[in-house]
Amino acid sequence: MKLIPFLGFNGKTHEAMAFYAQALGGKVTSEMRYRDMPPMENTDGCGEMPPETLDHVAHSQLEVGSAILMAADGPSSGGENSTTINIDVDTVEEAERVFKALADGGEVKMESFFRGFTTQPISDARQQTEVITCLSATSRAAVDALVDKALKAGASEPMPARDYGFMYQRGFQDLDGHLWEIAHMDGEPG
Repeated sequence: MKLIPFLGFNGKTHEAMAFYAQALGGKVTSEMRYRDMPPMENTDGCGEMPPETLDHVAHSQLEVGSAILMAADGPSSGGENSTTINIDVDTVEEAERVFKALADGGEVKMESFFRGFTTQPISDARQQTEVITCLSATSRAAVDALVDKALKAGASEPMPARDYGFMYQRGFQDLDGHLWEIAHMDGEPG
């Protein structure tokens, strides 16, 4: 398991990460500003951010040896800085164990964090379909292998496989309720 601290600053990420790099003897290996994020239709950079924050840092990564520190200027709670710990684990089982242990007696606040990035209503993917993500596979066997792996990890299969002759398709619903379709079309490479 690897713990990756993620610091949230109120407009001072660039300066803070430069300070940490100098003080800890590390190097800032990446930095992206909201303005540099892929634009959305009719917006400049990250359209959900107020124009005066487009030059704030959306993501910064500092490396000191094998240690990683991440930070961003982001939605804050009452102007305060925030800290998040990203936990990198090797298996789904370990992720579930750690999540349950940390949530026991605590409060899971993902919706309030997510709300800081959009002004639109947040849908519950278990109640409404917000998007269906479709991926192309190199063969029918690859379709089955990917869906079977998802099912083994706890996903469900909302519909049976569909074989249209020229296209084979299966889908799954992940643990958060998102829908995924995996398809192979005859004539595709592979």
